[in-house]
Amino acid sequence: MAIYSRVSPQITAEERLRKFEKAMGADDFGGKTPEETLKMFVAALRAGDVEQASRLFLLDENLSRDKWATALSKLKNEDRISDLINDLASVKPAPSEKTHEGDAKFYIYKDSNVDGLVNLELNKLSDVWKLESF
Repeated sequence: MAIYSRVSPQITAEERLRKFEKAMGADDFGGKTPEETLKMFVAALRAGDVEQASRLFLLDENLSRDKWATALSKLKNEDRISDLINDLASVKPAPSEKTHEGDAKFYIYKDSNVDGLVNLELNKLSDVWKLESF
């Protein structure tokens, strides 16, 4: 008895890598320094433009920023964007031993204590700094 199965076309690892590199190379919206990217992010948040703010994040493995756009939209709908802007006003660079080339970390302070972390990475294919997480 023969078993028939339909195999959907698979994207090879090489094709996936090529697609990723092309998308990352075209992703040139961001600052030339981590600080510039943070300023752009805060400016977009102040303008209420969560789409623009989400463009400052790295693309995920699906070449998407949907999770960041959704999270920022939720904050906006809950009227909590100003809280995020206030938190980002207190950022200070992490000590250099906490970072490596192409990586920048900033601590968020509240009452003189570290309350959060903002991590940025250099997109080496487009030479702009992108938010990785906060």
